Amino acid sequence: MEISEESALWVQENIMVQWVHADPSFAYTFGLWNAHLPELIIVGMPFRQAGMTLNLIAAAMHANGPFRVGDLDTDIFTLPTKFGSVSTEEIEEKMTQTIAHARDGRGDVLQVLWPDRRGIFPDEPGYSVEFASQKVLA
Repeated sequence: MEISEESALWVQENIMVQWVHADPSFAYTFGLWNAHLPELIIVGMPFRQAGMTLNLIAAAMHANGPFRVGDLDTDIFTLPTKFGSVSTEEIEEKMTQTIAHARDGRGDVLQVLWPDRRGIFPDEPGYSVEFASQKVLA
C-alpha cells in the first residue's frame, strides 16, 4: 500500500492525535469524521508509536479509502493490523475531542489492534497476557 506525500501532508494539516495517560493509556484521532473517514483509537501503545501508527493509518485511508471493522491490513506495518469495533460507551468516555470537533455529525470509529508475538489478536482466544494493556473496546 502506497502512501503519497500528498496524503501525508493532508494528515499533518487536518488530523490531530490526542494521547491520554491512563491505565491503560490510549490515543485517538480527531478530524477524520470531517473527511468522511472513520476515526481511530489505539490502546496500550506508547505515546510515540501510537501517534505514528494513527497518522500512517489515517494517511493510508486518505489515499486508499476507509478500513472497516474486521479488516486485516498487512501492508502498512511489518506486523498485521486488525480493525475492531468500539462501543458507543467507550467512544463517549474516551474520545471527547473527536466528538467536540465533529462538524458533520458522528461516523464510525475503529480500534487499531496488533497481534502478540504468536500472531494472535486481543479479540481472539489464546491472546498473550504479556500485552494485557491492549484492552478491546467493542
